[in-house]
Amino acid sequence: GPSCRRLAPRCPRDGRGQERRRHRLAAAAGLRAAMGAIASGFAKASNAGGWATLGRGPKLRQIFGAYHTQDVWGVQRRFRQIDDGNGYVSYEDLQTLVGAEEFSLLFVWDLFSQQNELMDIKELFTLVSFFSSSRLEEKVKFLLTIFDDSKCSVCTAEEVSHLCTMVLGILARCIGAPAVRVKDMSKALKQDLPDLLPAFREAVSLVGLDEAFHRERVIHHSEIARLLAPIASAYERLPVSGPPPFDSPAPPPPEWGIIVGGGGGNGGGNRGGKPPPQHSSKAKELSMTQPLDAEPHLAWLRRLEADEEATAAAAVSSGASTGEPQRSWMLMHSAEFAMVAKDLPGFRQAFMRCVSSSLALPSGCIELVNVASGPEGAGTTIVEFLIHPNGQSQDDRSVSTLLSLLEQQLASRYSALRRGELRTFLDDAELLAG
Repeated sequence: GPSCRRLAPRCPRDGRGQERRRHRLAAAAGLRAAMGAIASGFAKASNAGGWATLGRGPKLRQIFGAYHTQDVWGVQRRFRQIDDGNGYVSYEDLQTLVGAEEFSLLFVWDLFSQQNELMDIKELFTLVSFFSSSRLEEKVKFLLTIFDDSKCSVCTAEEVSHLCTMVLGILARCIGAPAVRVKDMSKALKQDLPDLLPAFREAVSLVGLDEAFHRERVIHHSEIARLLAPIASAYERLPVSGPPPFDSPAPPPPEWGIIVGGGGGNGGGNRGGKPPPQHSSKAKELSMTQPLDAEPHLAWLRRLEADEEATAAAAVSSGASTGEPQRSWMLMHSAEFAMVAKDLPGFRQAFMRCVSSSLALPSGCIELVNVASGPEGAGTTIVEFLIHPNGQSQDDRSVSTLLSLLEQQLASRYSALRRGELRTFLDDAELLAG
């Protein structure tokens, strides 16, 4: 008959070993789910033979490798002078925006232009940023600002999906692989984001997955660390994460392409592809402004840390109080005036600080006129304030545009304004324009 064997009993695992194993499995599953499509795209690019064989990636890295954060923002600032609103640039515009040799510009144009006529400006921004030597966090901050159609420093998940698709599409073109479809990226992010971002998970529970994905602005620049955690190690293996090639040409000087008094539209800009022979001191002053003063997310972080009086003085000195202000009222239905009145000076400072930072404005642009009990009685509070246009030349938003942005901030429970110091007063708040 069949021989019988006695199996030796397996040594039981201790409880701590099992717990560690469960944690490792959970972490691995989380990495596969969270931003897995992006990490996979990075891994394909870093391991693909096409990167070196086709030579597209190395050439783009050589062209833009010497660019750093300020240089990347400089491309965006130059584009604002020639922007005609259609979202595309011609070859002449490319010459104006990127200071590179003719053969390098032709290489970029041949690879990314559509029917050899136009190039998507967001694709150009993504290209310059991704192949620059900026840190990963700085690249993502820049791209979140570029893809944020509301210009409120808060993105929808759909905008993030377009951003990710654009990055992976550029990498796919570099290695000769099929491009990722927006539909597939959106499906992956719908699965991943609820686990990554508590604010998005809350939005899904309130309005549903599709509505939260397309409409709710819940992805702040402050969430970058959460977004990057699952993909950071895959990014570090990419050639773009290391030092720039030794033969990368220096980017154009900061004042290159700056036109003092130049209007928007395609008529402006230096289209010859060469630096102008002379630059005024005003042009150099504008171009040398650090991104902290010019870009919304960095300006926001600086103002949160700045002293109130110093910020107000800087706003006045930069001309932030010039122009015609507009009187407005904010009616806070859930803010009892008695509670506000306990620390009225503190409330006044918090109001000006929060409203200005949420709009990426200097504090001096918000002038609080009066705080009183609302028309519905002592259980409400109404705040009368003036909003001034920003005098800085980099910010051409009108007062009506700023009020519209402020209204959007009030409408979204996840906005920078409603997550700031005033959050306890802003439930059911509404804006009443004069």
